[in-house]
Amino acid sequence: MADKSEDFTGLLNSIDEITELIYVSDLETYDLLYMNKAGRKAFSSNAAAGGKCYQVLQKRDSPCPFCTNQVLHTDKSYGWEFTNPVTGRHYFLKDRLIEWQGRLARLEIAFDVTNYEKEKNELRYALDSQQIVLDCIKILYQERDLDKAINCVLQMIGQYLSADRAYIFQIRGDKMDNTYEWCREGVLPQIDFLQGLDPSIVVPWQNELDNHQCIIMKDIEDIKGERVYDVLSPQDIQNMVIAPLEENGRINGYFGVDNPPHEKIRNIVSLLETLRYFIMVTFQRHADEQRLQHLSLHDTLTGVYNRNKYTLDIPEITKSRGPIGVVYLDFNGLKETNDCYGHYYGDQALKRCSECMRLVFEEANLYRTGGDEFVIISSQKSQEEFLKLVRTLKDSLAKEQLPVAVGAQWQESAENLRNLITLADRAMYEDKQRFYETTPTPNPLTRRPRDSSLSQEPKA
Repeated sequence: MADKSEDFTGLLNSIDEITELIYVSDLETYDLLYMNKAGRKAFSSNAAAGGKCYQVLQKRDSPCPFCTNQVLHTDKSYGWEFTNPVTGRHYFLKDRLIEWQGRLARLEIAFDVTNYEKEKNELRYALDSQQIVLDCIKILYQERDLDKAINCVLQMIGQYLSADRAYIFQIRGDKMDNTYEWCREGVLPQIDFLQGLDPSIVVPWQNELDNHQCIIMKDIEDIKGERVYDVLSPQDIQNMVIAPLEENGRINGYFGVDNPPHEKIRNIVSLLETLRYFIMVTFQRHADEQRLQHLSLHDTLTGVYNRNKYTLDIPEITKSRGPIGVVYLDFNGLKETNDCYGHYYGDQALKRCSECMRLVFEEANLYRTGGDEFVIISSQKSQEEFLKLVRTLKDSLAKEQLPVAVGAQWQESAENLRNLITLADRAMYEDKQRFYETTPTPNPLTRRPRDSSLSQEPKA
């Protein structure tokens, strides 16, 4: 019959062939008593060389603070996970208290689950990224204040990616401005220094950007000598990822982050690619809303405010303090002009009238309240100043041969503004009546226009 030493040697030989890492260490002294072949290969260590387990396995000078010796039992195993700093691999560990050659010892089997952990982390990152994207989309969709929405999204992305900065640049004409910025606490804001840049500084990445690709710069030193390096270097940027923003197929800005951890860079691209689309949509929606807002409050022909704006403004102006003046204007014979020469010529006359108003009453509110009616509301002018402007306006209209009836009223307070408008309207009708009483023939607009081209509508 084989003796115990032979049995023990056979056991070690069997364990030595196991592909998992296995070691045994003294429970009290931490001496490394045994390590199988897989362990010796992973840690470049020979079991015969001895040493403390914390020295060989963890490169530490003292016992590990996370050592499990105190929780081990002989009748059950203790499982836990750990990323080893020596091998750089992630392990699932099974520890157990055993008797080893007459002494209590720790037996540990390490299962390398690095790939599984990597896949798990990638899945977790994907799910987290998906949630971040959904949260950002929700903000962009629900928040009507554009600046607030963009700044909130930049903060969420910057914090999630552990970046120093998250920002947006917008190209306006031949200049590029940093319009939005979030900075991690302790990072110096750069937005004030990044205005009026030449958009062509991105030339090193032009091909990628033209193909709608994100730019990944892992080391700023790779572009040393380029103009963009001189912009980025003073900002203490080591790496960055930027995504192009577009409008109608043309690049009109950039969305990016500075100094995210290197291990996150690879996964940032898909996140920025998705979010840049919704940011572009948000900018476009805001621009469309502004255009609609403008159209809802402005007259499309003359560019002055329309009746909607007039209706909204009257209650607010009534609350204001200080003197107020109202000018009411109405064309004489505009219908006859349109019937005789066409609406295009009549439209040109209305535009010329509004231009006269704009040039004379530069600081006043100008409204087209009807087809041929205008109202001017001028604040903070003395009676003398107001009446002088009215005379100048009448002279300007006469010079342009625009037969416009004008009525004006002024008072020291905006209180009872509606009554003041009524009085100006009556004065306008009195002026209109005098015009028709003193003009035996149709008004000058119905004569042959000075520029005959104005009487013809533009050809399509």
